[in-house]
Amino acid sequence: MSTRITKPSFFLFSILCILTMAACNKGPLNGYKKITKVFGYQILSDMDTGTKAGSGVYMIANAVVMTDKDSAVSDPNLGGGFYLQIPLRKPQPGSDLMIGFQKLSDGDSGVFIMLADTFFSKLNMNVPMPSNVKSGDYVKLYIEVLQLLDSTEYEHWLEQKDFENKAMAHQMFDEYIKATGITQEPDNNSIIRIVEKEGKGKSPIYGQTVVVNYICLSMAGQEIFNTYSEGVPHEFVLGDNAIIQGLNLSLIKMKKGEKSRLIIPYYLGYGEVGAPNVPPYTHLLMEVELMEIK
Repeated sequence: MSTRITKPSFFLFSILCILTMAACNKGPLNGYKKITKVFGYQILSDMDTGTKAGSGVYMIANAVVMTDKDSAVSDPNLGGGFYLQIPLRKPQPGSDLMIGFQKLSDGDSGVFIMLADTFFSKLNMNVPMPSNVKSGDYVKLYIEVLQLLDSTEYEHWLEQKDFENKAMAHQMFDEYIKATGITQEPDNNSIIRIVEKEGKGKSPIYGQTVVVNYICLSMAGQEIFNTYSEGVPHEFVLGDNAIIQGLNLSLIKMKKGEKSRLIIPYYLGYGEVGAPNVPPYTHLLMEVELMEIK
């Protein structure tokens, strides 16, 4: 099942709904309509709009993943609420969620419960199992259908969403600069580089190997990578596509021994797609030390 997960602007379900479900469940599938022996569902709100999910339809929904006891899973991208964008297809054997989604109508909300092993598998969510969920556990997916769209409507929705996300990201970048009182002007790549310790000699050029220590954070303060805590500097060829473009563009202006703070816009970082544990449109804060040029 192909899915795209992005953060929503608001939380999905009321706590009352979750507590009500928790109180009703005496066993993993008690109180649910069974689809298979290990997969059940319950409609929480039936809007009866007449627009049904089905093959060839794109489903846009708010979602959140909980344990079978209705506590948050440890993965913040799943347990904190997210948008689920799914092209609905003919279900394959083992793709239980695809069967479940086609029980929903436009505007419906519901909950699906199933074995964690199946839920996180390639045919379903296709993401790693959170640390507070183990094999044999059951998990729940609370879901609220926002829209069911045909392919043309979905393309228009993506264009509008991209426009909104870019505008929001631009606003967040400006607000961060204002709140932190940074006066340093961005360079011609829109990167802000604040030198904390001057280096010496020539700057490296593309194709040379550099040895770098760095800490990379999101603007929200989430640590993405830290070579200091890893205990080993990062050695790579400057210009390598495996390195975010913003770091490559900054290092060619640095000198050996220089230590700088970088503010890198999302499109020179992990872009509109993001990466594991890095949401799309995430601006990056980096502390970078160029230790060696080979």
